[in-house]
Amino acid sequence: MIPEIVYIDGEFASGNRAGQVVGYNAFTTIQAGIDLVATGGVVRVAAGDYEETLTVTKPLALLSESGAENTVIRNTYMADVATLSVLAGPVQVGDEGQGFTLVGFDSSEAGQVAVQVGSEASESTRINYNRFSRGSGAGVSAVVNLGDNELDAEKNWFDAESGPTHSSNPDGRGAAVSDFVRFNPWYTDSALTQLYEPADGSEQTTALGTPLAWLEQNGIVPPAEGPMDWDALDLEDSDGDGIPNWQEYRDGTDPRDAESLLKFVTIEWCNDDKFYLEWLGGTNGLGTPYDIEFTPTLNPANWQRIGQRERVQGVHDWMSPSLMTTPSGFFRIATPLSATE
Repeated sequence: MIPEIVYIDGEFASGNRAGQVVGYNAFTTIQAGIDLVATGGVVRVAAGDYEETLTVTKPLALLSESGAENTVIRNTYMADVATLSVLAGPVQVGDEGQGFTLVGFDSSEAGQVAVQVGSEASESTRINYNRFSRGSGAGVSAVVNLGDNELDAEKNWFDAESGPTHSSNPDGRGAAVSDFVRFNPWYTDSALTQLYEPADGSEQTTALGTPLAWLEQNGIVPPAEGPMDWDALDLEDSDGDGIPNWQEYRDGTDPRDAESLLKFVTIEWCNDDKFYLEWLGGTNGLGTPYDIEFTPTLNPANWQRIGQRERVQGVHDWMSPSLMTTPSGFFRIATPLSATE
């Protein structure tokens, strides 16, 4: 029978200990436990300093028994190899009081990584309650996501109170993270007691109100070398559909897909003197309801809100709740930044 829980302790000797059988469900190395635990099982690691590089190829949870301060996994001997590589998921690395200190190979050569997550595992992997080191050489990246699904790396310590180094965190000076890594909130102390909170309680946005995190999640980031001009990126039309990125955020559409647009597909005058509307929209962005607005003429225009519709992904429909006294006019779908705008 394959064990569903295995125990790791560098001090294990041969023989049994409290139901733990060395070579079956008890091992001295973490990789042995990863290899031999059942799919979906748990690898529990005792306090200690483990010099290993690890590879995970199946769903499992990797948890420490004594927390990140007392359980260290470090790569001391293999450059250009991540300390932990996750190739399949879902995988959980750390939990509250059960995390690790993860140390990448410290080298004068750039490109060293503590945790690297493959494209097949990124959406379902969680890396939380761990500590990362910047290293003393060219710098060690904390988390690198090779996929384009967002990776959960919240609630970690990145070796700096200001958080990880990334273009969406301009003040961050800690161990770097790649794109498509959700790192906010992070811990501002190595004891993992205080989470970062913006001074004004709000997220960072462009001048037009687009969250920097939304731009990042959609692959819209400043170049590695050059000015960090988020406002300029917000004004760009990334998918060439004629809609700037800031408007795509408000519309809830995909700024990487030229076919993803906010547009009417049906406008009908019904026999009971009501209007029926259908339009395409989305939930990739702002969460406020769509406003349905009407004006009898365009010159001059007198837009009035006559209804609202909660957002869904795809087709929206709306029927005017009362008789329309004006049998002709113009409709539009408005996307205010707030419900009161």
